[in-house]
Amino acid sequence: MGGFLDRWSSRYPESEAQEAGCQLCHQREDGGDGWNAYGWRLRTEMSLSGRPFETAVEILEGLNPDLDPTDTLSITEIELGTQPGWTVGARNTVFFRSGSILLMQLPPQEFDSSIDVDPPVPIGNPFSPQILLGDIKVDHSTIASGFQKPFIGARAIGLRNVVFVVEQRGVVWAVNVESGQRRLFLDVRDNLVSQQDLGERGLIGMVFAPDFLQTGIFYTHQSEPAGDFVADFSTMPVGVDPDHQSVVSSWRLISDPRQLFSQPSSIESRRVLMRVDQPQSNNNGGAIGINPADGYLYVSIGDGGNQDDEEVGHGRDGNGQNNETPFGAILRIDPNARNSENGQYGVPLDNPFIDGSGLDEIYAHGFRNVRHFSFDSVTGDFYAADHGQYLIEEINLVSKGGNYGWNRKEGSFYFYPNGPIQGYVSDEPHSDLPADLIDPIMEYDRDDGSRVVGGHVYRGSNISALYGFYTFADDNGRIYYQDEDGSVTELVTTLPTGTRIKYLIQGGDDELYALVVGLHSASAVDGSLIRIGDTRDRDLCFPIKSERALALICL
Repeated sequence: MGGFLDRWSSRYPESEAQEAGCQLCHQREDGGDGWNAYGWRLRTEMSLSGRPFETAVEILEGLNPDLDPTDTLSITEIELGTQPGWTVGARNTVFFRSGSILLMQLPPQEFDSSIDVDPPVPIGNPFSPQILLGDIKVDHSTIASGFQKPFIGARAIGLRNVVFVVEQRGVVWAVNVESGQRRLFLDVRDNLVSQQDLGERGLIGMVFAPDFLQTGIFYTHQSEPAGDFVADFSTMPVGVDPDHQSVVSSWRLISDPRQLFSQPSSIESRRVLMRVDQPQSNNNGGAIGINPADGYLYVSIGDGGNQDDEEVGHGRDGNGQNNETPFGAILRIDPNARNSENGQYGVPLDNPFIDGSGLDEIYAHGFRNVRHFSFDSVTGDFYAADHGQYLIEEINLVSKGGNYGWNRKEGSFYFYPNGPIQGYVSDEPHSDLPADLIDPIMEYDRDDGSRVVGGHVYRGSNISALYGFYTFADDNGRIYYQDEDGSVTELVTTLPTGTRIKYLIQGGDDELYALVVGLHSASAVDGSLIRIGDTRDRDLCFPIKSERALALICL
């Protein structure tokens, strides 16, 4: 048997065959009488038919070696990091040399939990038909180009004609959307991790305080070397260094914010609110925003990176379902108070887990990698776009204390981590699934995109048919909105094939802007700020001016 296990392990290095031992083929740990379905077929091919090992395995991979309800081929099981022959629950068949059979047997108890069951069957194409084009048509116009690695955009209340373009490398530009003029606003490149390999790191979040015109206060979320800085939150084992730290900071502009284009910006030294040790370089979250309803600062911290929410820094069951850590969560803090453990921010007393049932700072959890979220200025609804790992991109309507499923679910489907091989989704539920998981309000699979780009509820006047609809995009260059019936529908745009959308921005004028790459250059580095507008003939439109606003009325 030892020689067989050696040959199996050589053929399938990921199979853990040496750990499974004789139970790869047998019911008993010592390899005695009692073959499982796979072992019995292999024995038949090798012993009774006289076939060599390689031939017997090839034959079994082309049949149904398990003879169990999952109908899974052995090669599929090995690729999924499990063992052939055993199915979860009492539904296995055991064969004996005497010819007797035992039905409805449980897997052997000696099996490790990672290799004791056949996996649920993956879903290849969850959504069919794909997202359809709607009736709303929009065009675009370029405002400014030449941005390097544009990542997100921001607006400041009161600066109607200004959009801030945030480059991942750590540079922020103030852009006049009427003239296209731009001026350097902030440069934090010296604070960030190496510019040579940013990946998903860098300057990844920015928001302006509602009273920015009076106070000059704004906030950033960025990736910095850990160095000798002590983190406020960490899941790293003793002696293991984090990849970097996510740092949330408060800044103050001391020059006149109304003179952004006529004088250099003068910014006071920052105050660090929070440092979080990030286990890996990806899935850092990054979204940061202020809820107009309560004035608190909301911060998205991703699940910590890697794949499947596993490995170092993710604990035994992953970070997404562990509400004792900030990972896989959206935090809510008061930047104007000081009752936190580090004395740099406040913890709102009505946060959902402040009673000791989880981390005080958490507002909602169960996310993988929320890089964009927004609050509707009219209804207050809180939308978060969560990047999927395997197949599903999703938009969530966030509520206080909500659990949005990762890593037990991806979208509305059940997610199964898979050891060294990427996890997958299935429609077969976990046996121990938490009862309070919240499904997304919108989701789509990779037939319709590659990475969701969050947006906002459109409250402008230039695209009247879109008013009140949550509008978002995908990195593949398509723009979507939630239609009246709740379905996802695609805008008809004039963006050329190959354009990638990095961010949708709600401008100071409430209109729709986007950061794109590939529009004027094939490079994924050179980006542009564009305005999304109505395609109707402007000759049929005329302005109506009131004391507080300028509206465009089109016939």
